[in-house]
Amino acid sequence: MTRAASLVATPAQSRRWVAPTVVIVAVFFGGWLLIATVFADTALSTPPEMIAKAIDDGFAFYANNAGITVLRAVQGYAIGNVIALVLAAFVLMIPRFEDVTTQLAVVVQCLPITAVGPLIVAIFGGQATAIVLASMLVFFATLIGSVAGAKTASRSSVDLVRAYRGTRLQLLVKVRLPSALPAIFGALKIAVPAALLGAILGEYLGGIDSGLGVALNAAQRAMESARVWNIAVLTGVITFAWYGLIALIGRIAVPWTRATRSPR
Repeated sequence: MTRAASLVATPAQSRRWVAPTVVIVAVFFGGWLLIATVFADTALSTPPEMIAKAIDDGFAFYANNAGITVLRAVQGYAIGNVIALVLAAFVLMIPRFEDVTTQLAVVVQCLPITAVGPLIVAIFGGQATAIVLASMLVFFATLIGSVAGAKTASRSSVDLVRAYRGTRLQLLVKVRLPSALPAIFGALKIAVPAALLGAILGEYLGGIDSGLGVALNAAQRAMESARVWNIAVLTGVITFAWYGLIALIGRIAVPWTRATRSPR
């Protein structure tokens, strides 16, 4: 089978999208019906109201704020993942530090953002708050996923490198890293919504004058429910697109996972 043919979706693969699409459409129209009837007197907005508000706000309002937030999220995403990958490599080369590093990751993950956020604002202030929070939220998934993925390397491959007196660095690069790549890309995908959430929370806490978090805070204070929902939908779209980009890069970088996947 040629590479081009392998990229063409089979009927079975196409059917995998039917059920999720039906569910999304049903939830959309079902929610619309509930908002227009049962929750008519609440702050929930219908899709026509959201569209009218989006037109009234203008494209530039959402694009400018989204661009600023995405930039901060990407910076935090890169910093947090680089630190996690470096620590994962360190742990794999010196296993005695695995417990300490894992405990550190758990502590960072369990820190309450509502309590730590104001402290980070006081220490870093300004735009750095959003970047730091985004880094913290992506750190755990990438570190744990990388270490766990590296441990899936076959025992025979590990023994072969050791039998030829390979160094720990050679073992890491030639055996553990290829085995860990699927898990690493899985962790990188999980880290996408975490990075965006961290950036928005950092903006929401204050000290920043632009971004989706700032716009969300202002919309809530002004009781602009349609704008709040528009920002929420926009955040979901950005997350979905970013997640899909990482998934596409993973499919290109780790093609053997497609080849070994069993057909349904």
